[in-house]
Amino acid sequence: MQLGGAFYRDLVSLEMGNPMHESIAAAYLVWTRETPELLGEFAMVRHEDSVSGSSEDSQAWYVQAAYRLPLWRERLKPYARFERLDIAASDPVFHERLSSQELWTLGIRCDVADLVAVKGEYRWSQASPAEDVNALFLQASFAF
Repeated sequence: MQLGGAFYRDLVSLEMGNPMHESIAAAYLVWTRETPELLGEFAMVRHEDSVSGSSEDSQAWYVQAAYRLPLWRERLKPYARFERLDIAASDPVFHERLSSQELWTLGIRCDVADLVAVKGEYRWSQASPAEDVNALFLQASFAF
């Protein structure tokens, strides 16, 4: 099991408005035994106006579970993932670039050979105020 975290602080300049103090805190928890594999991460961003002191908090997090199946020499690994992004409505840094959303992912990875894998994923995302998006992704990866 792995557990970790990070903290970052900066000053963000905006085209219009006061500079914003930015603080980012993040933490993760990982269990990579393959049967099962569990991943989770959380991050919070605070933007604070350098003049007025008003602040807005936005969060993002995900959880993922996977399990390497004992079939076909353990080459198949199905997985599911849920992600959530909560952007503060009045955040002066993010409000025009990002919106709150949820993303569900279901997929399966097949290790075809020691250095070759193929993956298929179905994703459903819901962002406010946009409509739902359904997508299918296929990937092949090679290591050398």
